[in-house]
Amino acid sequence: MASNPETSTYIKKLEVYNFKSFRRVSLQLERGLNIITGPNGSGKSNIMDAIRFCLGENSPKALRVSKLSSLISDISPETKNKGARVSILFDNSAKAIPVNSESVSITRELKENGESTYFLNNKRVQKGSMSEILDLALISPEGLNVIPQGMVTRVSELSPDEKRKLIEGIVGIAQFDEKKSEAEKQLKDADLRLQVALARIDEIKKRVDELEGERNDQIRLKQLEEEIRWLKSVILSKNLALTRDKIFEQKDKIDKCSKDLQELRSRLEGIRNQIKSLEDERNIFIANVLDESGAKNVELQFSMARLSNEIDRLNAGIKEDEMIVQRIDETLPTLYRMRDEKLREMEALDNVVKKLEENLCELEKNKDEAVKNLSSTQKKIEKLEHQLSKAVLNSEMLQKRVMKRKEIINALSDKISELEKHKSDISEKLDSLRNKNSSFLETLNQLEKNLSELQGLKKAEQDALDKVNASIASLSERKSKLEGEIEKAISTLDKASRAVLRYEAQRSIADNVITEEVSLKKLEELSEAGAIDGLIGKLEDLVKYDDKYELAILASAGKLMKAIIVKDLTNMLKIAETAKRLKMGRLMMIPLSEFSSMTRTTPPPIDGVIGLVSDFISVDEGLEGVVNFIFGDTVLVNSHKVAFIVSSRGFRAVTLNGDLFEPKGLAFETGYITKMDKIIDLIHDEASFSAIREALKPLQKIIAKRKSDLNQIEKQAKKLDEERIKRTLTIERLATQLMSIDKFLVRYRRLQNTVLKKMSKLESTLKKVEGRINKLLTIKAKHTEKVEIYEKKISELGLKSMNDEIKLLNDNKVSYNYLIENVSSQIRDIVTRLTKERANLENILRPSTKSLEEQISQLEKNRDEKVKSLEDNQLNLKDLKEKLEKLKLEESYIIESKKKSKPMLEDFEKRLKDLRDVEEGCLRSINRVEKELFSLNKNLESLNEAEQRILGDLSSLEYFEPLQTFDGAEAILEKISLEYENLKNNVNLLADRNYTEIITGYKNLSLRKNQLESERNVIVQFIESIEAEKKRVFINAFEKIDRELRNIFNKLTGGSAWLEIEDPNNIFSSGVFLMTQFPDKAPRESSSISGGEKTITALAFILSIQSVYPSPFYLFDEIDAHLDAVNIERLAELLKERSSKSQIILITLKPSMITHASSIYGVYNEDSLSKVIRYKPGVEAIVRSS
Repeated sequence: MASNPETSTYIKKLEVYNFKSFRRVSLQLERGLNIITGPNGSGKSNIMDAIRFCLGENSPKALRVSKLSSLISDISPETKNKGARVSILFDNSAKAIPVNSESVSITRELKENGESTYFLNNKRVQKGSMSEILDLALISPEGLNVIPQGMVTRVSELSPDEKRKLIEGIVGIAQFDEKKSEAEKQLKDADLRLQVALARIDEIKKRVDELEGERNDQIRLKQLEEEIRWLKSVILSKNLALTRDKIFEQKDKIDKCSKDLQELRSRLEGIRNQIKSLEDERNIFIANVLDESGAKNVELQFSMARLSNEIDRLNAGIKEDEMIVQRIDETLPTLYRMRDEKLREMEALDNVVKKLEENLCELEKNKDEAVKNLSSTQKKIEKLEHQLSKAVLNSEMLQKRVMKRKEIINALSDKISELEKHKSDISEKLDSLRNKNSSFLETLNQLEKNLSELQGLKKAEQDALDKVNASIASLSERKSKLEGEIEKAISTLDKASRAVLRYEAQRSIADNVITEEVSLKKLEELSEAGAIDGLIGKLEDLVKYDDKYELAILASAGKLMKAIIVKDLTNMLKIAETAKRLKMGRLMMIPLSEFSSMTRTTPPPIDGVIGLVSDFISVDEGLEGVVNFIFGDTVLVNSHKVAFIVSSRGFRAVTLNGDLFEPKGLAFETGYITKMDKIIDLIHDEASFSAIREALKPLQKIIAKRKSDLNQIEKQAKKLDEERIKRTLTIERLATQLMSIDKFLVRYRRLQNTVLKKMSKLESTLKKVEGRINKLLTIKAKHTEKVEIYEKKISELGLKSMNDEIKLLNDNKVSYNYLIENVSSQIRDIVTRLTKERANLENILRPSTKSLEEQISQLEKNRDEKVKSLEDNQLNLKDLKEKLEKLKLEESYIIESKKKSKPMLEDFEKRLKDLRDVEEGCLRSINRVEKELFSLNKNLESLNEAEQRILGDLSSLEYFEPLQTFDGAEAILEKISLEYENLKNNVNLLADRNYTEIITGYKNLSLRKNQLESERNVIVQFIESIEAEKKRVFINAFEKIDRELRNIFNKLTGGSAWLEIEDPNNIFSSGVFLMTQFPDKAPRESSSISGGEKTITALAFILSIQSVYPSPFYLFDEIDAHLDAVNIERLAELLKERSSKSQIILITLKPSMITHASSIYGVYNEDSLSKVIRYKPGVEAIVRSS
C-alpha cells in the first residue's frame, strides 16, 4: 500500500456524457472518503458503472445491461444516436502510471453499434495497450478494488473451494498453472520423443542382437579359417619333419653306400695291383728262367696273359657297360614318364595360374571399377546431400512462408466464414424480421378489427344489461310488497329457492368454463394426433412455481393462464381457423415467436418488494419471453400497502394472497380466481342441491296456491338475475379482452417499430459485411497466389527427386560395397590359391622337372658313352681274341718244347686266375652298391621334392617356417572342418560391417535417449520448482491475508477471525475455511453463522485481501446495506482510516456512514435524468449536472 497519500494516484475528475441515466455530468473527486448518496433509482450505481466502463469493462452483466449499446442513454431522442462517452482524469504526480505527465486522462466512447474507442491523453489507443499501462499502476475494472451491489453477499456464500480460488485469482496462481500446463505439454512431448527413442532403441537392439549373432558367426568362421590354416600348417610341419627325417636317413644310407663303394674300388685297385705284380713276377720268371726260345715262349705267354687279362677286362667292362646300359634303359622310361607327368602337371598348373591370373586381373579390374564407381557414387551422394541441404533450407524457408501465408489464409477463411455466417445470420434475421413485420401488420389489422367488433358487442351487452336491471328493479318492488305477507316458512322457502337459483346461475357459468376447458382439451388431442402444428400447450401446464406463490401468479395472469401458447402467428391463425370450424368458441392464444425477446421490468427499490412475479416461475428453455410478457411487468409484494405504493408509481402489483393492483391505482381485483374455483366446485355439489330441491317440494305444495304470484315473480326474477349475471360476465370478459387487445396493439406497434429499426440496421450491417467479405476475398486471393508461387518453387527444388536419387545412390553404394567385399573375398581366395599354385609350380614342379631332365640328360649321356665304350670294347675284344688264338697256336708249339716251365707257369696262371676271380667278385659288389646308391639317390630326390612341396604348401598358408607339432592335430582339423562346412553356408559375410554401422547408430540413439532423459528431468525439475514457487506464493499471501483478517475483524466486531486450510498437505485440492468467533460466542465456520454476521465477515475478508494487494482507489456500492448501526459506525471509521492512504468512493444510504465523508455527492432524479450535487462540509453545495 502506498505510504505517502500525497503522492499516490487517484481519480481527480469524472466526466460522463449520455451514459445510462446521465445526460452530462462532471464530478470533481478528492483523496479520502468520497460518499455518493441519494434515493433508490436515482442513478447512484451508474457512477460506478461509468468508472468501470471507462477502465475497460466489457461485460454487459457487470454493467447491469443486456448489451453494451443499452448503456447509451435513450431518455433524449436527440442524443440517442450520439453514443456515450466517459472520461477519467487521474492524478499522476507519483508517476505510478508510466506516462510523463502530472495528470493522465483516459476516455472511452461507445457508438450505437456497440463499438468502443479508447483515448489516452486525447490520443487514440488500443484497449490492450491502455490496459497494460493501467495495470502497471494497479488500476483495473476487475478484482476486489471494485465491490458492486450484492458482491459482499456472494462472497459470504462462497464455499471453501471458491474462497481458495478467490485467493488464487488475487495472488495470480493462474500464471503458475499456465507455466505448469505449458511445461506439462513439453513434458508430454519429451515423454513422447523419449518413447519413440526407446522404441527405436528396442527395435535397433533387436537388430543389434541379431547382427551380433551373425557377426559372432562371421568372427567364428574367420577363427575357424585361421585355426584350419594353422592346423593344416601344423600337419604340414609334422609331415615336413618326417620327410626331413627320411631325407637324413637316406643321406646316411647314401653316405654308407658311397663309403662301401669307395672301399670296394680301393680293394679292386689293390687286387689289380696284385695281378699286375704277379704278371710282372711271372714275366721276370719267364725272362730269367727260360732261354731265348724260352724267352720267346715267355714273351708269348706274357702276351697271351696280357691279352687274356685284356680280354677279361674287356669282358668285365662290356658286362658292366651292358648292365649299366640295361639299368639306364630300365630307368629312362620311368624318368621320361615322370618328366612327362611333371611337364603335363606344369602345363596344367601354368594354365591354372594363367587362368587364375586372368581371373585375378579381371576381378581387380572389377574391383577397381567398383571402387571407382563407389567413389563416384559417394561424391554424387555428397554433392546431392549438399544440394539437398541447401534445398531443404530453401524449402524450410519457403515452407515457413507458405505456413505463414496459409495461417493468414486460414485466418482469412475463418474470418470470411465467420462473416459469411454473419451475413447468412443477418439475411435470415432480415427475412425473419420481414416475415415478422408482415405478420405484425396482419395481426394489427386483425386486432383492430377484433377491437371494433368487441366494442360493438360490449355496447350492445351494456344496453341489454341496463334493460335487465330496470326489469329487475320493477320486479323487486312487486316482490317487496308480497314479502311482508309471507310467513316464516315461506321466507325459508324463499331463501332456499334463491340459493337454488344462485346455484343454477353459477352452474351455468361453470358450464361455460367447462366448455372452454373441453375446447382446450380437443385442441391438445388434435395436436397430439398431428392434425395441427405449432401448439405448445396451455400456459398453466407449462409454468412451474412454488405453492406459496400460486394465488399471486394466478391473479397476475388472470384468464391468460388458460391461454394457449403457439409457436408463431402463422400457427396461431391456423389454430384459430380450426377452432372456428369446430365451433369451439373463443380461445386466447399467444404466439411465442413474437415475445421471445421480451425482457423484464426492473422492480422499484422499495422495502416489501419481493421481486417480479416472473422471478418465481420456471419454464422450459425458449418460453422465458412469454413469461416476461405476462408476468414480467408485475411486482410481487408482501402487503396491500406496499402493493398500493408500487401501483401508484406506475407498476402493476400483486400480493401473495392474489390481490391485484393495476398501475397508478386504476383498478383493484381480488378473489376472482377463488370465486371461479368455487363456481367450478359447485359442479361437484350438485347432489346436495338436488336433495334441497326435493325437500322443498312438500313445502311448495303447501304454499303453492298462496304464493303462485310470488313464484311467478321469483321465476321472472331468477331469469332476469341469470341474464344479468350472464350479461355482467360477458361485459367483464369483453372489457378484459378489450384491455388485452389494447395491450397487444401497443406492444405489437412497439414491436413493429423495433423490427423496422432492426431491419434498417441489419441492412446497413449487411452491406458493410459484404464489403468486408469482398475485401478479405481479394486479400485471400493474393495470399493464395503467393502460396502457389512458393509451392511451385518448392516443387522446382526437386526435394523428392533428390531424395529418390540419394536413396538410389545409397542403394548403389550398398551394392558396390557388397560387390567390392565379394570381389575382395574372391581376390583373396584367388591370391591364396595362386600363391599356392605358384609355390607348387616354382618350388616343387619346376625343380623336380629340372632335376628329372638333368638326370635323363646325364643318363642319356652315360648310356651313349657306355654304348660307344661297349662297341669299342667288343671290337677290341674281337681283335684281342684273334690275337690270343694266334698266340695260343704259337704257345702250343712253345709248350710242347718247353714242358719243364709249365708247372711254374701254371702256378702263376692259377694265382692270376684266383686274383681275377676276386677282381670279378669285387666288380660285382661295386655294381650292386652302385645300383643301391642310385636307388637311394632317386629316393632322396623324391623326398626333396616332397620337402619342397610341403614348404610350398606352408608358404601358401602364409607360414614360412615350420610350426611346433603335436599329436591329434588331424582329428582336431577334421572336427573343425566339419564345423566350418556347417557354418560356412549360413554366415552373413557383411554382418560385421552392418553390425558396426548399426552399433554406431545404436550408440548415437543411446546418447540421444540420455539427452532426452536429461531434458525430461529438467522439465520435471522445472514443474516441481513451479509447484514449490506456487505453494510458496500462495502460503505467503495466505498468511498475510490471515494476519490482516484477524486485525480488521477485531476492529469491526471485537471478535476473532482467521483462515484455515482444509488439508495443508494438499493445498490446491482442498478448501479454505473462514473461521469466526464473535464476542461471547463459540468459533464457527462462516457458512454456519447468521446473515448479518456473514456480511461483516465477508467485508472483513474483502478488506484484508485489499490490504495485502492494495489499489490506488476503491469503489464500494452499498456494502453497508445489511449492517446494523454499530457495525456501520465501526466500518465507517475503518474506511476513514484507510482513505488516508487510498482514495475510496462509496455509495451508501446510511447517515452514520455519510457523516465520515470527506466529500458528499447527492444523486437525484429529475425528468428521468440523474443529476448530482456536491457537498463538502463547510462549503456551499454545487450542482454538477444539468
